[in-house]
Amino acid sequence: MKPTKLFLMLSVAVLLGACTKANNSYIIEGKLSGIKEGTEIHLFSNDEMIILSPIASTRLENGKFRFEIEALPDTTLFVHLVVDANYGSLPRLWVSQGTRTTIKGKGWNYCDWKIQGGAPEQETENKIVAATRDLRSEGNIDNNDFFMRALKGHTAEKYDSRIRMFQRGMAFAIENVPLRSAICDALADLPVDQAWIVNLYEAARSLDEEVKSKGQALYARLSDEQKSSEYGKALEWYLFPAPKVEIGDPLFDGTLYDLNGERHHLINFRGKYVLLDFWFAGCKPCIQAIPELKQIEEAYNGDLVVVSISSDKVEVWKEASERLGITGNNFNDHKEKLGIVNHYLGCYDSYPRFYLAAPNGTIIDYKEGYRSGELIEFVEKSIREYTSNK
Repeated sequence: MKPTKLFLMLSVAVLLGACTKANNSYIIEGKLSGIKEGTEIHLFSNDEMIILSPIASTRLENGKFRFEIEALPDTTLFVHLVVDANYGSLPRLWVSQGTRTTIKGKGWNYCDWKIQGGAPEQETENKIVAATRDLRSEGNIDNNDFFMRALKGHTAEKYDSRIRMFQRGMAFAIENVPLRSAICDALADLPVDQAWIVNLYEAARSLDEEVKSKGQALYARLSDEQKSSEYGKALEWYLFPAPKVEIGDPLFDGTLYDLNGERHHLINFRGKYVLLDFWFAGCKPCIQAIPELKQIEEAYNGDLVVVSISSDKVEVWKEASERLGITGNNFNDHKEKLGIVNHYLGCYDSYPRFYLAAPNGTIIDYKEGYRSGELIEFVEKSIREYTSNK
């Protein structure tokens, strides 16, 4: 083979290999002034709408940074860029295979940066940020101050775990009603895409009735397919909360399934005290309570039953139940947070949460959180007071 022909073939192969890598990846590159040379730049993904997970890190060199990350085909996702420890400000970047996002800015406030390229959803994101710039800039400062105060004094061993906890929706860690309302106003003038839905999800997580009303009107624009997505179901949960069970109310019932797919109802436990235990697989206090729950049921010798209800997806619930050895009345209604759990915990109550019902099916007390020994005391005290007042 002639040297010239061999050289051409090798050149084509190298070029094809380079193109294949670029097409399988997304690129994010930027130039930032007014920020110290060598400052760390972090890229995070958003897992299950809750926790930010690290993808890659680099440093600012000559005012520039660059990421090239492999991505799945036919998948559009958003990532967060974090400069140094400025977690109160998380610019959202929409990317997919073969996209290139360029960022040019001065200073720490991403609202003043120019972000171009990326997936088509980036244009929607940019318009929402521009429409809410002033309110968002104030919120970024407040949130970062809140975040850093929360981390102050923590040891290095606990720092990373605390970061992961406080990263949950950091852009909206503080109830900024004007900002949430302004985002809803901006969405009213834009077509619905995934960036639109994600921004509505963040704005709608509010206790303010006016914001909730605006969010409900915007939710009506979603298609049936969009409403059945993870974000769509979460929006329904926040925007249309179920009536909440209170002390003195009868047990709210529904169809519950055990690990074998058999159906159950709470009404079947009438005649006994019922201790409802609401849990999910990622809740450490929920798991820590398991031995004490078994101890309580054994102590009452058939007069009290523990009913554990998981808000996890079915496959997560089944795996956790097997791994943790959870037996007995271990149920799931296959509706995650939109089913029976919604009537007991709503959108804002924390896990674990326990409700105690009398033999006639009436709620007599509830408890939030878990510490060793407190659950036994709670049950004994509640039953003692109930029987003395009966």
